[in-house]
Amino acid sequence: MASTRAMKRPAKGEIRVSSKTLIHISQGIYRSTASTLRELVSNAYDVDATEVVITTNPPRFDHVTCTDNGAGMTLDAFIGLMDGGIGDSGKRVGKGLTAKLRRPVIGRIGIGLLAVAQLSNAFEVWSHHRDTETAFHGTVTLHDRLSDEADQVDPDTTEILPMGEYDTARIPFDPKRTGTTIVVSDVKRGFTRKHAPPTEFHAPPTDFRQFLDRCFSERRISSLGHYWELLWGLAVQCPIPYLPEGPTGEPPALAAASKRLNKQGLRLVVDQLRLWKPGPWQRLDGSANRNIEAHMAPFELDKAVAGKPLKVSGYLYAQNEAIKPTERRGVLVRIRDVGIGGYDRGFLDYDRASEGPRAHWISGELYVEQGLENALNVDRDSFNEMHPHYLYLQEQLHETLLPLFRGMQSGQRKRRAREHREQEEQSIQRLLGAIKDVTNVSFSFETAADDTGRLVRVDRKRRKIYVDEGAEWPSGSATAELAKLIAVARAVADSEPRKHARKRDEVFLHLLREVL
Repeated sequence: MASTRAMKRPAKGEIRVSSKTLIHISQGIYRSTASTLRELVSNAYDVDATEVVITTNPPRFDHVTCTDNGAGMTLDAFIGLMDGGIGDSGKRVGKGLTAKLRRPVIGRIGIGLLAVAQLSNAFEVWSHHRDTETAFHGTVTLHDRLSDEADQVDPDTTEILPMGEYDTARIPFDPKRTGTTIVVSDVKRGFTRKHAPPTEFHAPPTDFRQFLDRCFSERRISSLGHYWELLWGLAVQCPIPYLPEGPTGEPPALAAASKRLNKQGLRLVVDQLRLWKPGPWQRLDGSANRNIEAHMAPFELDKAVAGKPLKVSGYLYAQNEAIKPTERRGVLVRIRDVGIGGYDRGFLDYDRASEGPRAHWISGELYVEQGLENALNVDRDSFNEMHPHYLYLQEQLHETLLPLFRGMQSGQRKRRAREHREQEEQSIQRLLGAIKDVTNVSFSFETAADDTGRLVRVDRKRRKIYVDEGAEWPSGSATAELAKLIAVARAVADSEPRKHARKRDEVFLHLLREVL
């Protein structure tokens, strides 16, 4: 017999999400530790904090704290968050700007506090609220195996599923401690095992330039350990200023972003290392490689897509060798100045196979000013790739990349030809020096066709060596160059008087050693 539900007549109404959906999300929403801590930094940013200090207690990594000097939270607001406010944020109500510094609000659905759930099942909160001059202390304990328990709930139930328990107490307000501190004293074993090295711990320097110096000297930051990856991820993703002392003449989008982030003024310190956003303009590894040729290509997009505005500006930085480290290759999309995941080495699913190693030569940032946010997945690390805004941005990025790659290919050919000419000239000059050593004659090279069919002709009276460039030299530039030099060595040796046959051989062997 058909079920009662199936026999009901057609109806219409609201679509609702089960409360256990949020529980499943809370158990595994962020991909990395950097993304987890980024959400705590974003929460502090949204309450006008100008400084966030994070400690992870390296090399033990057995507890984590996050302290900000923002506006703080009232006890009532915290209780509201615990009593069903998670996932029901009102941050964007109104103009979507922070109260004091008028920053664009990052948080949208109010699940940032759940980031702590990936570090531990228990944490403490201290908050001193600036405006009400009140303060509280709270403890939160999240149920373990929440997802398993949620799966056993009757799908017909309307029960609100508990995620854990909390306890609070009012404490004296201290104006010097305005802001919020989150303390995780018992981190999950996975966090400690991931970041605590099994052997010697290599502590990063306390100067960010030196930190970048080391990162950029490595092919991959991951080779330095997960902790270095954590610091890099926070520096790249969080809405903090760029490292100062960048070049003049930077792309407008980069200059505007740098000015904006400096004005917003968020200072992020992790384990005594102040983090900055790494800029694209220099290697910062202490070695000025004069052979690197680099340029910036601007990216601009301003169009209504699917009836909604999409405005994006940015840049693509290209150089004539592989960018190090690999974590800096690709393109990074920023929404409200927060990096969405890391650099996408696939350039939003560009056909990299057709470009070969040139795909490793480009790094870029795209700053989203309007739109695209509805294409964000809940983890804020990835996009819904079927969303019209994402698809249009992808199309425009690929159209920008194509001529950039073609220009790099052309530039590579010209550079190789120039380098070959320079190497050939150096080889000729070395050979001329060796010829002078054994003949006491200063010759010069000239290229000229020879009607006698000789590849090389030596005129001792005019002190000229003529090379027939039009002759059928071996194919391949390097092979042809070597063949010409050997032919010159043989011709110079043969220009010695015939009666000095032994000297001819000695001259040829001497010059041949120089050539080879």
